Amino acid sequence: MFPLLFALFARRECLGVLSFLLLAGLLTAPAEAAPFSFARMTSGYGIAGSAALDSGQLAFAGRGQDNVWGIHIGPVGGPYQRVVDDSSVVSGAASPLDNFYFDFGFDAGRVAFYGGRNESTGIYLYADGSIHRIADRTTAIPGTAKTFGVLHWPPSIDNGLIAFDGQSGTTPGVKPLRGAYLARNGELSRIADTTMHTPGDTRNFSDSFGSSTIDGNKVAFIGNRFDRPGIYLHDLETGTQSRLVDTNTSVPGHEKNFSGFRTDDLDLDGDKVAFIGTAYPMAGVYVADGDSGSLTTIGESDMLIPGTDSERFESGFTSVSIDEGRVAFGYLSGGPPILQSIGAESEPEFYGVYSNLSGSLAKVIATGDTLDEKLVLRAYVGRQGLQGDQILTEVSFADGTEALYVATLIPEPGTLVLLASGCLAVAVMARSHRRSRKFGIGHAAPPSPR
Repeated sequence: MFPLLFALFARRECLGVLSFLLLAGLLTAPAEAAPFSFARMTSGYGIAGSAALDSGQLAFAGRGQDNVWGIHIGPVGGPYQRVVDDSSVVSGAASPLDNFYFDFGFDAGRVAFYGGRNESTGIYLYADGSIHRIADRTTAIPGTAKTFGVLHWPPSIDNGLIAFDGQSGTTPGVKPLRGAYLARNGELSRIADTTMHTPGDTRNFSDSFGSSTIDGNKVAFIGNRFDRPGIYLHDLETGTQSRLVDTNTSVPGHEKNFSGFRTDDLDLDGDKVAFIGTAYPMAGVYVADGDSGSLTTIGESDMLIPGTDSERFESGFTSVSIDEGRVAFGYLSGGPPILQSIGAESEPEFYGVYSNLSGSLAKVIATGDTLDEKLVLRAYVGRQGLQGDQILTEVSFADGTEALYVATLIPEPGTLVLLASGCLAVAVMARSHRRSRKFGIGHAAPPSPR
């Protein structure tokens, strides 16, 4: 078949396109080929926490080649520089950090992270070779005489603006002030707190905030984590807030409402918020569009797991990332090895990363796959793991090694056949056009020279 196609296409209208396809080896790709290619990003590092991809750079937390744990950044493919560890000096502080959290926000060379110093936890920023304090237990909460007492969720950063959650110290008999906050050029401001009305409700926000995530001029967050939980969108330019989804919202395609939302797994892309919602016993990955008001299901319990014959998702969705309206997410099923070791009935752990980059939900990589001739044991994608057509995945192998890989979407064979067909059509039309000119068909006179 392909020699015949080559004979048909071997004319100047298509030769360039065809040559590219043949050299790339894509026209001969089998129909069952995976839609992603993989490039190894790290070697010899221990990976922990969520790795992040942004503007051709990546960041990850883990053990370096010198056996020191830290947060590393660098261009895709390396080399990587450790910019945060448990002895990092904080600008203007009398003592260094003594711990840091493995999840963080990444903004092309800048890292916003949660860490500790002399048992005083806080939010810090690495930028331009230095670490700066954003907020800790000595920092005044905007608009109040209170100071932060708890800062425990990883912050989010975009274009140097940092969104984070916090609350005041606790006093017996006094309800703490809880809220979501923004740091801009060293100045703090309030996004929402428990003194404000919940959008669409006559009552105030009642309890903890979580997963404040910034993208451009929008911030998404989870409010009222334990009482009337919902997901809200804040416009930094206008100061307005809207409710996207809460426990009064029906799960798409089901006659029941959401019962809660995973507070450590939420991502934002413009007006679109990707989140993990629950409605016991089911759970799923969904996208709420603040512009259109639509709610879309990406993957949920009882859907067929891509790459399997009959296995179906349960409730173990672990992470979600969104970019350009497309989504990648992590999944885990089965019991931990400790249950298996004591003889308890438990399915083996199964990890997978899935995405709708290709237009429909597909497997990126999962337990049991082979990569670099090694058996994949675990795979994961973080909140900032997806950008464009690339997904940064954390992979652990059965031989005890681990590495970061960038999975890049490649055209499926059907797409290439359509491209080849289109090329053939162009060639046929071009030939017909030349014939009509040669024999004077459809032309009163030959075209004038230019």
